[in-house]
Amino acid sequence: MLSSDLKKKNTYNPNPNNMLIIVGTPLGNLKDIGARAIDAFSSCDAIFCEDTRRTLALLNNFSISKKVFRYNDHIPKTLNCAMDMLKRSMKICLVTDAGMPCISDPGWKLVRSAIDEKIDVQVIPGPSAAICALSASGFPCDNFTFLGFLPRSRGKLFKKLKNALLTGYPVSFYESPFRLKSFFEEAKKELPSCQFVVARELTKTFEQWLRGNANEILSLLGEKEIKGEITIVAWENKYELEDDGKIKKVLYVCSGNICRSVMAHKYSEKIFPTNLSVSSAGLFANEENQIPQEVLKVLSKEGIERFQYKPVQLSSKEVEENDLILCMTSRQTDIMKGFFPQYQDKIFQISEFAGLGKADIVDPWGKNEDFYALTFKTIKNFVKGVLERILIKNI
Repeated sequence: MLSSDLKKKNTYNPNPNNMLIIVGTPLGNLKDIGARAIDAFSSCDAIFCEDTRRTLALLNNFSISKKVFRYNDHIPKTLNCAMDMLKRSMKICLVTDAGMPCISDPGWKLVRSAIDEKIDVQVIPGPSAAICALSASGFPCDNFTFLGFLPRSRGKLFKKLKNALLTGYPVSFYESPFRLKSFFEEAKKELPSCQFVVARELTKTFEQWLRGNANEILSLLGEKEIKGEITIVAWENKYELEDDGKIKKVLYVCSGNICRSVMAHKYSEKIFPTNLSVSSAGLFANEENQIPQEVLKVLSKEGIERFQYKPVQLSSKEVEENDLILCMTSRQTDIMKGFFPQYQDKIFQISEFAGLGKADIVDPWGKNEDFYALTFKTIKNFVKGVLERILIKNI
């Protein structure tokens, strides 16, 4: 009975005359509009939008005449008006001034309300300034963070931006043209090594792209007054190395070099290309210690045959010879940087380098087999992230 009720509760009963259609609109170039969007505008009963003047101009360009209403998530009567029409079996479109509704623009409350009332919600995709800027940034965008409009307080702004950049992936956000120069003046101090792409007036006649660090962007902006829609993409590549910058040797470090670093070491040997050398060592290793059977079991399930291994005590030689040193915990990372301050630029916590935040891998020694299996699952994900980051760096 419960299962049946849940199924009924979460099942839509679409009615072609009772529908909310989310419609993406051009950023500036009207040729970007799709045939489905024009069909939706032509067949709907009303259009709810951010600015009626801009939407009427769009409709007039395609000789479409429709009732147009302003919508704002913060004005209850606009939400009530839209929902009243939907409940009266009307078909309405939701648009924003440019791009996709609900993405740093009004609309999510209307969509949520329609879903709660079992009203069919459809999407007609269109351009997005954040995605357009990311795709042309030249940064690795297999993962990214979108922050929309950042806080106006510079302290809060850069705190949020720095936290997002810790992932190692690009960060896309919007900024006012009136605050653009002051943003980069602060960025010179807060993020001196960060690379930026500024996309202004995307798809429009005066589209402009600026690239460089904060100081270079300021120089390109000059003394001119800045106008138009601004999208910024930021990326801080923290993993720059000396010489040719390529990573050839990777060293994993844990406490005793019998559990975590060994699992990372052996799994890396399996998935890393042959031109990458992998090793491991311990901060307090004892070569008389044995690799736990649980380590051998979880690795054997990955097709890694049982092996003989003596723990390696970390020395300055290993630190000097390896291009990248990855520690299992933040504490180990701090210890390493304290012991070898001259090599801080190549010492990282494995989770941070993998772009997965700052997460410690808890020592499984003395725990049961299930705990070892969970530990290895975490290590496996981190090692895959490490490989992805190395390949990007080595391009």
